[in-house]
Amino acid sequence: MMRPYRKLLPALKAVRAPSRNFTTTFASYARKKQTGAERRDENDFVALSGDTAADGLHRYELDFVETAKWTKDLLLKMKNDVEMLKGKHRPFTPPPTSHIVTTYYDSYTYDFTQPPPYSTKVTVQVKVGTLPLTPAQRHKFLLLAGDKYDPYSDVVTVSAETSEVAATGNAEVDREMNRIGLVKLLNGMVNEAKDEKDAFTDVPLDLRHVKPRRANLEFPKEWLRPKKAGAAKPKMNVA
Repeated sequence: MMRPYRKLLPALKAVRAPSRNFTTTFASYARKKQTGAERRDENDFVALSGDTAADGLHRYELDFVETAKWTKDLLLKMKNDVEMLKGKHRPFTPPPTSHIVTTYYDSYTYDFTQPPPYSTKVTVQVKVGTLPLTPAQRHKFLLLAGDKYDPYSDVVTVSAETSEVAATGNAEVDREMNRIGLVKLLNGMVNEAKDEKDAFTDVPLDLRHVKPRRANLEFPKEWLRPKKAGAAKPKMNVA
């Protein structure tokens, strides 16, 4: 018994599908041949008018324009505030000799668009020569300072920073608390140095933490080659 679809084989062989090159993609994704009607002449392109609203800007160009505008506004503000700042000008007066302690804070001003990081570090410096200490008391004070002493500048530097556990949430409050603690530490060291019960004069200073500095040596003038009087300078022949 002949199957029904066998009768259709001659008709199916007569109808052939259009051939195309072998490809793994769909026929609709094949690249179309560009015709002359799709080509555009250079004269068809419209030149830029200079109006950013009409021409449009690229993302990087937009960032550049915003930065330039921000810089321009800042420079104009600095220029216009000169007259206002003249009224607030005060002559520089050096600190009195009674102020022997210098306090430093860490500030971050590199990015004005974001809030500064939570910094509570405080550094306090005191020049040992300004302290009212005798040579024996000075020696004991330097023993208490340890590696905080810099013999080149004769300065003792102490610093403190609030840990995350003890932070109050306000950086200014933490910095002030650290400053007060460092001042109390220095006052305690001075009071202990003035205690003459044991001056520790037989204990030498430990300066192993000090790194030697390279001396700026100069070439001795006596070693320079003497200049001969009337010596003829060599001539250069340029071809």
